[in-house]
Amino acid sequence: MRAKSELWYAVACLSLALSLTSCGGEDEGKATSEQEEVKVERQVVEVTRPELLSYARVIGYDGTTFASREANLGAGIPGRVERINYKVGDRVPKGALVAELSDELLRQTQIEYTTLKKDYERLKRLEEKGSVPAMTYDHVKAQYEAAAARMEMVKSSTQIKAPFSGILADRMMEEGEVYFINPGLKMGYSMRSGIVRLMKLDPMVVRMQVNENELVNLKPGMKAVITFRTFEGLEIVGKIREITPMLSTMTHTATVEALFANPKHRILPGMFANVQMTLPNQKGIAVPLQSIVKEVSDDRDYVYLVNADSVIVRHQVELIQTVGDEAVVAGIPENSLVLTEGKGKTKPGQKVTYVEARQEKRIVEEKEQ
Repeated sequence: MRAKSELWYAVACLSLALSLTSCGGEDEGKATSEQEEVKVERQVVEVTRPELLSYARVIGYDGTTFASREANLGAGIPGRVERINYKVGDRVPKGALVAELSDELLRQTQIEYTTLKKDYERLKRLEEKGSVPAMTYDHVKAQYEAAAARMEMVKSSTQIKAPFSGILADRMMEEGEVYFINPGLKMGYSMRSGIVRLMKLDPMVVRMQVNENELVNLKPGMKAVITFRTFEGLEIVGKIREITPMLSTMTHTATVEALFANPKHRILPGMFANVQMTLPNQKGIAVPLQSIVKEVSDDRDYVYLVNADSVIVRHQVELIQTVGDEAVVAGIPENSLVLTEGKGKTKPGQKVTYVEARQEKRIVEEKEQ
């Protein structure tokens, strides 16, 4: 009987020890969990609020360079090309005789003109004396004037002169070939019909396609900063020369031309160019540039916000422009708490303690337009 009592006593002690151990483990786990929770809640981050910033937005477009003027010089009548007086690449002054066609037709019209001139002068003397009817005199006079105009037309067609100063860019025919008026296209340039192509390379233009949303902000005379892929570091300041008054029905863009000086002819037609244009001052929501996070996976811009429950959330924004240490963005409420410090120590969904950074008042003076 005594042995049985001792056995029950031992079992009871063992059960009590196991129970105490279990409770101790639960309490220890609970304490550890609470410590971790406290540790997470005490992660301190720095936040700031977006501010309204006045800035001048810069837009950029890629384009292609073209001569400011170009012309395919030819004749109004067919004929054999006798001489081309300039080589490709030569500078041609305004009014210079560039090419000459055969003058057989010119000689014919000159003979006709000389004959009618003699008849007219003879009848004029007789008409002054009253020896011929006025109708006969008027008829010969009209023939003489028509012959003179025809001779000048043929003369101008056989002598091709430069209508403006420029560079001889192309010889579309060679001496001895017979010229016909036969238009043909050459991609990117004007109609190919002609004997030579003359281009004015100073100044030059960049043509670019601008979308309809930006057209309302552009106007002729606006400053344009032009850079070139071929000449790294070269910047030329030009201005908008022309905005076409119609849009493409396919792309909803309009052609805009920016004019720039090219005194050394370094820039050639067909080169790739980028044009940057500064728009009038406007206001936008700005956050510190350091708060912007670029995600490599989707190439989008994000900021980390602290919501009303003090939880980190990732928020996508549209980066419009950087202004010094500020980034003008779209898609963010004005009163948001934007994470500036501690991004590397936190992650979305984490609860934090935040401290709002003391911001100096930003003063941005708007330039008068």
